[in-house]
Amino acid sequence: MRGVAEAQMEGGAQVPAETLDLSAFGARITTGLVLRAGEQVDVRLPPDGDPAPLLLRAVVWEVNDRSAALVFVNVPAPDFERLTRFVSALLDP
Repeated sequence: MRGVAEAQMEGGAQVPAETLDLSAFGARITTGLVLRAGEQVDVRLPPDGDPAPLLLRAVVWEVNDRSAALVFVNVPAPDFERLTRFVSALLDP
């Protein structure tokens, strides 16, 4: 599921990113940020009917020369439900 997102390191600027794969538990993204396994990053997904974007904290799980795998962490229940609905809507054409 390709999509538009933004990524941000703590204290840094928001940088455009593209989701190559997205689930309720994590994502694979491409971004201009230099990411390293173990680092934390904030991911902002576009609004899904709610006026505010969905902001998720993630840990960089793995990095290769083209993308980074992220695992979402400490997601509050309402945000997890919203993310699950967002992913389901992407899967259901």
